Amino acid sequence: MVKGDIDRWLSGGGEEFLRGIGLRRGRWVLDFGCGEGYFSIPAAKVVGKEGRVYAVDRDPNSLKRLAKVALELSIRIGTNLFIVESSSLKNFGDSSFDFVLLYDVLHPHYFTKAERREILKEAKRVKKPEALISIYPKHMSAGEIREDSRVVGLKLEEQLFRELVHDGERDEGYVMNLR
Repeated sequence: MVKGDIDRWLSGGGEEFLRGIGLRRGRWVLDFGCGEGYFSIPAAKVVGKEGRVYAVDRDPNSLKRLAKVALELSIRIGTNLFIVESSSLKNFGDSSFDFVLLYDVLHPHYFTKAERREILKEAKRVKKPEALISIYPKHMSAGEIREDSRVVGLKLEEQLFRELVHDGERDEGYVMNLR
C-alpha cells in the first residue's frame, strides 16, 4: 500500500469521488466485495449518521483491517458502518439500498460469466428501483459489463473517467453507473 495515496483518499479524496458519482447524505449503501474498505469508509463519511453503509466481503482479514482503520478515523462500527462477512447478497432484502458499489468485484479470474451475472442480478434485487449500481471494472472491458448488465435487465446510465484507488494505490479508470 502506498501510504500517501491512501491517506489522501481517506482524508477527503474518497468522499469527493463518491459525491462525484452521485452519493449523498442519508443514503443506504452496499459495498459488496469491499476489501479493506477504501470505499466503505469514505461512504460512511458522505452518508453521515442519517445513512448506512454495509461493507461486505468474504475475507475476514480484510474486514479486520477495515474495522481497525475505521476506528482510527473515529467511525463507530454499528452506527452508520456495518461490517458483514459474506460472499453473497442473499441475506439482504429486496429494494434495500440507494447505492450498490461493485468495485473490482466482477473479476473474470474469480467468477465465471454466469456467476458475474448472478452477482449483478442480486445487486439489482437489493437496490431500490431508482438506485444506482456503480461498477469499477478494473479487469473487464466496458463491453463485457454492458453485455452482462443487459442480460440481467440493467441499463448503463453513465460511464465516468475518474481518479480512485485500487489495491491501495492511486489509479485512474472508468466507473460505470447502471440502473
